[in-house]
Amino acid sequence: MDEKYWGALGHLLYTIKTGKSAFRHLYDIDFQRYLQKDKKAALYFNVESNVAHDNSQIAKHFNFDAYPLIVDIGGESDALGQQVLNTYTHPQWILFNHPTTGQPKTEQTLSHERLQVKPGSFFETIPEGNLYILKTILSHWPDETCIQILKNLDKAMKPTNHVLIIETIIPSAHQPSLDKDFDIQKMAIGDSMMRSLNQLKDIIEKSGLSIVQINPITGTKLYCIECKKKPLAPSKIKT
Repeated sequence: MDEKYWGALGHLLYTIKTGKSAFRHLYDIDFQRYLQKDKKAALYFNVESNVAHDNSQIAKHFNFDAYPLIVDIGGESDALGQQVLNTYTHPQWILFNHPTTGQPKTEQTLSHERLQVKPGSFFETIPEGNLYILKTILSHWPDETCIQILKNLDKAMKPTNHVLIIETIIPSAHQPSLDKDFDIQKMAIGDSMMRSLNQLKDIIEKSGLSIVQINPITGTKLYCIECKKKPLAPSKIKT
């Protein structure tokens, strides 16, 4: 076990009392940034291998060729975009992330001609696209913030646009699951949380989006929740 990871778990009580990351409290750095800086730690957690496998399965799961412009909201790297664009011939890909989040940060570092980076915040203006992807983004934020992110996305969307929310889903109450133990660890490590399907449905409903379908992504622990805008009520339709 990585020494810093174990150290944060040893201070789980701090997280329980404050709701904040014990890892950041102890080491003054986010866990993901720690893995970016410490290649040995990243290798221990098999980060690149796990991400590459998940991205490959995501690319197989959904027909991305049906959407000319795909926006990866808050993506930490261009890895998913690479996988999708190498699998499909038509889409353009926008990696929309905060300027301080991950790599790549400039077009000189991009790995595919149909991929571009747009710096920005999903708390503000979201670029136009045909399909939006939120891969393991909501698990890093509390419910109220997740609702706000999805509301901002809803404002940016057109009626024909869709959203893919990709997350690990934990079983409902009183069902044993190793993912629940992992959820406790994530609280101590990174201010993040995993949710049950009902919890995610509640967040999506409160944001104003409508669920189209929910499917497990084969070969991973991830689920894909496809959403769209809710139809306007008859009284709100302009004539």
